[in-house]
Amino acid sequence: MDLDRNSIGLGHKPALIVVDVIKGFTDEACPLGSHCPEVVAANAALLKAFRSKDLPIFFTTVVYHHDEQASVFRKRVPALNLLTPTSPWIEIDPALG
Repeated sequence: MDLDRNSIGLGHKPALIVVDVIKGFTDEACPLGSHCPEVVAANAALLKAFRSKDLPIFFTTVVYHHDEQASVFRKRVPALNLLTPTSPWIEIDPALG
């Protein structure tokens, strides 16, 4: 079932938040990564639109600075331990520019 919806536009002070589109999640060479070119391309399209209007853009990444951070998740998924401050896996996917 499709619900009726109306466009509300970008509002008065739009900003784009790109959440965790990092090499560790978008590169199959990383144990946490997957093949997701459509996700990267969709984010790149959003970035292009926001950049063309000189609107603010914020990126997030996952990084663990010490062993106590997210210890339950990291014990369950040990590959998360790759996401350290010096790891290339925490870098934003280069396809995003």
